[in-house]
Amino acid sequence: LEIATAAPHATTMSGRQKRGHEDKEAGGEKPVDDAATYIAAQPECVQRRIHALRMLHKGQYNALSRQFNEEYDELERKYFNLAKPLLERRATVVKGEGAAPLAKEGSTVAGASKGVPLFWCTAISNNPVVKQLTQLNDADMSALAALEDVRLEYLPRQQVSREDETVVEGGFRLCFDFAENEFFTDRVLTKTFHTVENEEGDHVWDKSEGSAPTWRTGKNLTVRKKKICSKNKKGKKHIKTVEQSCPSFFNLFCADNEFMSTEAEFELGTEFQERLLPCAVDWFTGDALDDDDDADDEDEGEWDPDEMVESSDGGRPDSDDAPSSPPLQAATNTPVPVFTAPTANPNANATAPAANANTDCKQQ
Repeated sequence: LEIATAAPHATTMSGRQKRGHEDKEAGGEKPVDDAATYIAAQPECVQRRIHALRMLHKGQYNALSRQFNEEYDELERKYFNLAKPLLERRATVVKGEGAAPLAKEGSTVAGASKGVPLFWCTAISNNPVVKQLTQLNDADMSALAALEDVRLEYLPRQQVSREDETVVEGGFRLCFDFAENEFFTDRVLTKTFHTVENEEGDHVWDKSEGSAPTWRTGKNLTVRKKKICSKNKKGKKHIKTVEQSCPSFFNLFCADNEFMSTEAEFELGTEFQERLLPCAVDWFTGDALDDDDDADDEDEGEWDPDEMVESSDGGRPDSDDAPSSPPLQAATNTPVPVFTAPTANPNANATAPAANANTDCKQQ
């Protein structure tokens, strides 16, 4: 009160002034807003040190980064080639080619079903990233019922000249093998993702290209027909049918995909390359979603020992306190399946495994 009375003309310090005042009291320096102006204002000895830091980073450190990426690519391709026979064996089992694997020596397999029906369409629909980015719908699922295999091919690394500089090109290609179906005549659809290596040795997405399906008459899933009513000068109504683009998984293979940005396309390609394709069995059975849910649970917070139920039998609740849910639901907390098998495939005589309803998981 005495200070306010003695200095009624004092003003409140602004937020910026207060931060500057606190920096001065702490002996700190304000952040540099304009790096070029800051460097030019420094003494010559400081400018020489900054130049030395630049040369150290651009020269030696970037060289190590490029060497790391080259060796990483070689290692990745090496183990992909080692895993290739396993992926080919998986494809033969899914397609039903050759003898069916037996669970036990001497046992027989009954039934006329061939391979594993709806394997890839189930694995794709259970992946939340692919499902969200492609806006997967029921019509897409009917066409994906004919998908027999998804293959990965690495593009060769090569040095090319671009705008008076040498860059390293690379990337990969996704190949989707289809059986004969009612939607398009193609047996293989491809999507190629090209990358370039910048000065720091990092891989940067460059461009992508795909092979558009050759649709059968009236089966194009990327467009929908809409009737438009108009009137002529005499007032007579005229109805015409036009085609409009619509969301579909198969827009991924089209040149002009207005429903997916370039960044989303590359994210989708990476999801196939790193997670869905090598772990397709886990996505088919839903185990991959369980792993994501477990990872989310670990990130929610630290374990609190006070929340444990105290009892004489090692921490289990007494029978009186146990929930009254059905045994399976109480033990696994499994919600109602969210996947419905499409009926387009005549060989689909078995219900495909479904993922948990909670597909809101973050990428590992």
